[in-house]
Amino acid sequence: LIPTNSPSAGIITAEPPEDNDDTEQQATSSSGLIQLNSQVRVMLSNIESPMEDNSQELFEDVCDTFLNEQLAIAVPPVSYIKCTVVDQSVESGRRRRLRNLEHVERLLGSTLAVEVVVTGVALPTNTIKTQEQVKFQDKIAGTFTAQGDQFVRLLKKEEAKVVTDFNDATFPTLDRVWVVKIMEGTGFVMTSNENDGSSIGLIAAIAAGGAVLLLLAIFLVVRFRSQKRKQQDLKDIGSNETESSLSPNNGSRLPNNTIGYFSTPVLSGSGIEVDHRDVSPTDMSSRVQRDVMCPPGKLRILIANTQGYGPAIHTIKPNSPVEGLLFVGDIIVAVNDTNTRNSRADEITRLLKVTVREERKITVLSLRR
Repeated sequence: LIPTNSPSAGIITAEPPEDNDDTEQQATSSSGLIQLNSQVRVMLSNIESPMEDNSQELFEDVCDTFLNEQLAIAVPPVSYIKCTVVDQSVESGRRRRLRNLEHVERLLGSTLAVEVVVTGVALPTNTIKTQEQVKFQDKIAGTFTAQGDQFVRLLKKEEAKVVTDFNDATFPTLDRVWVVKIMEGTGFVMTSNENDGSSIGLIAAIAAGGAVLLLLAIFLVVRFRSQKRKQQDLKDIGSNETESSLSPNNGSRLPNNTIGYFSTPVLSGSGIEVDHRDVSPTDMSSRVQRDVMCPPGKLRILIANTQGYGPAIHTIKPNSPVEGLLFVGDIIVAVNDTNTRNSRADEITRLLKVTVREERKITVLSLRR
């Protein structure tokens, strides 16, 4: 039978072994049981002051009960576990930040660090015969890691039985417990609660997701602006100016004898504006066909659609190389001998932009002779 003094078992099948003063090299006591002794640091979050004597005794009793129940099914089983508090210290949130960056969620409150010596015995097996092989400290730390919430509930439940006044209670604010292993002979501490890393992972995931969304937003804005710029460039051959710079006073309107009317809305200084002028049959008969050789580079002209007559020159900007050669209202009937009577303004603009480094011949029907 496995010796146990677990309150849940209710049966004591063997007496606990006497304390053995032999060195650690002695694997088992005279009773054949492996003597276990380890020191851990139990961290109680949101506890702002050390435990009084009554609270400390309650903590030790709950620790005994909790570990005896949990480690009775360990391999090898551990029993007769006794917890003894040897020291306490309160660590503030800022101090926790400096000592252990993993506990981000605990920075806002204080933490009570309780130094606990835990003893017990274990039955040896064919492969486990010494305390080092039992890994007692790892079993304690792993138990608090996996079942820490159960310990918190048990501690609060037992305190409620003996403390009737909430203001006198020590553990109502306790929300989490974890264990720090103490490396023997070094004083170095190492957290055993691997779940603490999940908070860091969650924060990192949120930050990474935010960064991705930000990059996506920047990409969409850049793409939108790029498409808008391309659409403007199709109307303004190579010019960095936009159609919004047009105004009713810069020659953007057609003369009174212009054929047709522009069906493409053109931005002006006062907003959207469309010229609606009726065409008389004499307009086309009075026009002459002219070939204009345009030099390489930007022509600084705007082209718009008309109703039924093909694309026409809408604007000739200042310092244009074709100023005096082409005129507002000229109908573009060909570009480099390619018929454009049935083309749209944006198609001609694209054609002129593709050949921007070449000399281009633009054939127009013009009222100017």
